[in-house]
Amino acid sequence: MNEINPIELGRQYEFLIQLGGIFHFICGLFHLIFPRMFKWEEHLSGLSKEDLKVIKGNLYTSNICVMLFWFMLAYIPFFFPHEILTTQIGKALLTAIVVIWIIRIFILHPVFSNIKEQLSILRVAFFFIGFLLFFIPWIMCVIL
Repeated sequence: MNEINPIELGRQYEFLIQLGGIFHFICGLFHLIFPRMFKWEEHLSGLSKEDLKVIKGNLYTSNICVMLFWFMLAYIPFFFPHEILTTQIGKALLTAIVVIWIIRIFILHPVFSNIKEQLSILRVAFFFIGFLLFFIPWIMCVIL
């Protein structure tokens, strides 16, 4: 019977974590195109100058912060997968990432999206890939 080499298994989980970093980078890039993709300027055009200043400022600021968050969650897993899997703080970060994806998929998306639309279903499938890239190593390295 073949035994599983723990070093090889660890490399496989590190690879998943690095793929997750790339996935998060893609999420950050999507936030770069959100204003155009969702036609923010068109939707905001009917607001008064005062309302436009407040809402536009908050919308763009929040989007930039979320984009930076995704880039941070891309950088750390891509360059430090071993540390994520082997240190207490790394495992805490991995747990936080898994929780973020669970909240995003199972709470935020159903509440704020029409989950019966085809595009919504595709988004959930896309999100689920990101979830699995971190969930599998989390189960093996944090839970077991």
